Amino acid sequence: MAKKTKQRQTSPGKRVFNILKGVSQKRKLTPTEKAGNSKYTVDEASGMVRNIKDMEFVDQLMEVRRKKKPWEVIDMIVERWAQSAPKQFEVFKTHLESTRQDMKDKKFASTDSKIADRRMTMIFPVKLHNMIRSVYKSDELIMDKEFNRDFCKRYPFFQIPEKL
Repeated sequence: MAKKTKQRQTSPGKRVFNILKGVSQKRKLTPTEKAGNSKYTVDEASGMVRNIKDMEFVDQLMEVRRKKKPWEVIDMIVERWAQSAPKQFEVFKTHLESTRQDMKDKKFASTDSKIADRRMTMIFPVKLHNMIRSVYKSDELIMDKEFNRDFCKRYPFFQIPEKL
């Protein structure tokens, strides 16, 4: 009989913090930080020192998650992802463009392979995927073919073929 493992349940807000990976350490604030002259504060839920802007974003994100549809939350996440690491975003754009140029058939984004032809629909960065998954578990938001198609329609930037 297989042993059941107990999975720790974490709140969506805590999962988002883990993905944002700002400066977070278990430490005390310095006297300057305590005086309010800092961009860091202590997250009372975890006791971790966090960036104030990250905390504000997560609070806003969780509020929108409670009140609105998933696409509005994903809009916020995509925008934050693009702003969070400008250098990595530029590298991603370069990679995306070179991938588009390397396609055998640009209209349908098929690859040139001796084994089999493949069709790429989009490039979905791992960090972006993890940020979305930190807010919505797999049973709350199913990322299937239909989701990918809708995602490409909403964010054509990630789409590889000219035609879906």
